[in-house]
Amino acid sequence: GLVYSAEGDERLSEQSFKNAVSADGSYTRGRVYFGAFLYSQGDYDKARAQFAKASEDTAYKDRSGVFYNLGLTHEKLGNLEQAEQAYRRAVELSRGEARTLLSLARVLVEQGDYSAASRYYSRLQVMIQNTPRLVHSAESLYTGIRIARHFQDRDQEASLALLLKNEFAESEEYQQYKVLVSNGQ
Repeated sequence: GLVYSAEGDERLSEQSFKNAVSADGSYTRGRVYFGAFLYSQGDYDKARAQFAKASEDTAYKDRSGVFYNLGLTHEKLGNLEQAEQAYRRAVELSRGEARTLLSLARVLVEQGDYSAASRYYSRLQVMIQNTPRLVHSAESLYTGIRIARHFQDRDQEASLALLLKNEFAESEEYQQYKVLVSNGQ
């Protein structure tokens, strides 16, 4: 399935993945790859089903990644509460990987739970400060700005906004920030 997908033959790729998971229902890695393939094709409901089934395998070594993918899929489907649950599980299993902390903080902001979002975002900030290879993304900066705005932390907001402008002036997040500021929100 992976080879066919890399070659651009989506029909054969999908059929290969279907054959793999139907031949061995406990083939978790196959389900994860199939879910990723379906996600890339925009078939989020079927991708969610594959990730949900894969998440049941408690012996799978990258279970946190499965929950992260499940969270992404729930977000695409507009299921923010389920996305939050999946991201929380991913954070627990990974002991706070940067991408899961950011995704959880972002979803919590979307749901209006700024206190919880702030806690997870603070953990992300500490990781970025303590890990030279980790840097902010446009998404992480914009999420932090939204949290700072909610708590009226003007210094933090200004600092993150300056970074966003200087590092990601062409990003969608910077455009969203400019709209946020112009609307006075």
